[in-house]
Amino acid sequence: MARRILINIVLCFLIIPILSFTRDLIKMEVLQDHSKFSGTFWEYQRMNTATNLLVAPLIFLILVLLPYNLIIYRLEKRKQLNLNNKLLIFFLIMVSVTVLIGLFITNIWYPDWGLFFSYFFAFVLVTLFFVLPLHYWVDRKRLSK
Repeated sequence: MARRILINIVLCFLIIPILSFTRDLIKMEVLQDHSKFSGTFWEYQRMNTATNLLVAPLIFLILVLLPYNLIIYRLEKRKQLNLNNKLLIFFLIMVSVTVLIGLFITNIWYPDWGLFFSYFFAFVLVTLFFVLPLHYWVDRKRLSK
């Protein structure tokens, strides 16, 4: 269990800032969309350093990874889960959190429904970035014992 917690924290504090940096870089430098911030990309990154490196990973850790690990822990007591089940559970947690945030905090459906459905592609990538390392670095080692 200690290995699972450590790898969750390391993955969260590595992958979320990298994905955030890449998203902002593509949006501001490649697409030249400066609607969020009128300055340069590096000024924007300096302004949002605390959010990208601390706040966003902590929120993701609490809202997504904690429920995922609790569900996996409960279900693996009864039967062994394969990789497909873990991918589906993580994906459903991501969709559930997004729908709940969209219903109660922000209106993600306002511009159009297509934007909401474009999130699914991003969810698949995030699911693969988190579940595959957890499965191969934590669960496979535990299963082989």
